[in-house]
Amino acid sequence: MATVNFIPCKKQNAFSMRNEIEYILQDFKVCIEPEKFNCDHTVNYQTYSEDADKIGCIRLISGKDCCPETAFQEFMATKNSFKKADQTMFYHYDQAFKDGETISPKTAHEIAVKFAEDNYPDFEVIIATHVDNEHLHSHFIINSVSFKTGKKLHQGPKTLLKLRAYSDRICQQYGLTTLAPYSGGKSKSLASREYRAAAKGQSWKFSLMNAIDFAMKTSGTKADFIKNMERKGYAVKWTENRKYITYTCPNTMSCRDIKLHDNRYLKEMMEREFELRRIEAAERRLAASRTDSPAAIAEQPVLSSDTGEAGQPVLQSRADLGWNRELGETAKNLTTAALQHQN
Repeated sequence: MATVNFIPCKKQNAFSMRNEIEYILQDFKVCIEPEKFNCDHTVNYQTYSEDADKIGCIRLISGKDCCPETAFQEFMATKNSFKKADQTMFYHYDQAFKDGETISPKTAHEIAVKFAEDNYPDFEVIIATHVDNEHLHSHFIINSVSFKTGKKLHQGPKTLLKLRAYSDRICQQYGLTTLAPYSGGKSKSLASREYRAAAKGQSWKFSLMNAIDFAMKTSGTKADFIKNMERKGYAVKWTENRKYITYTCPNTMSCRDIKLHDNRYLKEMMEREFELRRIEAAERRLAASRTDSPAAIAEQPVLSSDTGEAGQPVLQSRADLGWNRELGETAKNLTTAALQHQN
């Protein structure tokens, strides 16, 4: 199972772009031992260092329409030829595999190369697969200017969702596990009595939904979520062998997740969210370990990006399942709908 993350870089200039490229191409991060992983030196994984050859390693780096060792110069040449060496200079993504996933570094790199070729056909991309961490992950540095058309690459709020969906399709082709697909969180219809209760502000079920929203905003793991719910007086029965999550409210009423009018409250959706948070937290810790100010990096969301009027990247909150919404928005919107229905 793999997920794709956007790695923000506030300083968009030639210096920062060169630093990012040099970071992902470091030998100790990309070199592997062929005997250990049953890999060979092939034309797809060339070695660019004589020292790497001597110790029997290959470097898991590739360039799409560029050479990894001269990628910075090629990126700048493309920008200068179209007079667009300013504003957003590059985009940085990574594709991280779940801890313990049965996959070799070579296969992970093959998937990363295919991912770059299919998603950025007109842009130069550097691909580097890192093997120095507890989980395999590949980095992508993408030139923001097309070498074919000279047009700038724009990554919108929904780009990350599309990239993750494509990553899942590739993983399925290689027989790897994937996260459960997100259906969009479409609200389910309310019964008439629930409309009336919501209109009067007396719906215990809507109070439960608000409590879940709050707990999800402040919880990093499933265990944290259950503790935060218990602090508010809600008992949570969430086990592997049960299809649904069952909540017992302070008023002794019980409710399954399937009855909460929004698919994002379903067990598989919440498990998917916590798995994404775990992977992204690991990536943030990795990013923080290589910066001068770890605290500043820890505060940056590893999310999607958009481009503002001035061409500068604008960070967007990850809205996969809507947990970044204002507290209680789902319940609030349904309550408003109930009032409109009553009128």
